Amino acid sequence: MGTGQLARGRRLIHDLRERLQGDPAGRSAAKVTLGGGLTAVGVLWGVGDAATLLVGLLIAAGLAAAGRQLEPADGLPPLSLRRGEGLHGHRHLLAYGAALAVAGYALVNMAVSIALLIGGALLLRAGWAERAEPPSRGLATDTQRLLQGVEADVRRALTEQQPKRRDG
Repeated sequence: MGTGQLARGRRLIHDLRERLQGDPAGRSAAKVTLGGGLTAVGVLWGVGDAATLLVGLLIAAGLAAAGRQLEPADGLPPLSLRRGEGLHGHRHLLAYGAALAVAGYALVNMAVSIALLIGGALLLRAGWAERAEPPSRGLATDTQRLLQGVEADVRRALTEQQPKRRDG
């Protein structure tokens, strides 16, 4: 990436920042729109992730039970490593590890869904609070005006002439 492209990128970020600061109605409309979208995505993913969490926890419980059954009966603590046993002597540890991985994966997915839901709700609430007039009045036109300005800024940044390179 050349210095010309970096300069254009910085200029674009500067222009977008100025546009957001100069248009409070558009900024609040963008917050409401983005917050509503994130909340909807969080809810939809959350429903699927709740099912994934339930199934994942059931699978993890089954793997943990299988690991318990695979433990060697030599009286050593279940999580201790045994020298010379190879993979066969450590199957129970593999089952425990798989159980942790499945449960961890399901929990992380659910946490991401909850974070999307909370973040979207906070953005939505902040956007509604910033709206000067009744919250829903002019929301679509404010969002459209802001997006058209952003599009113009991006288009200008993309069509800006790059300085000619001198070779040699």
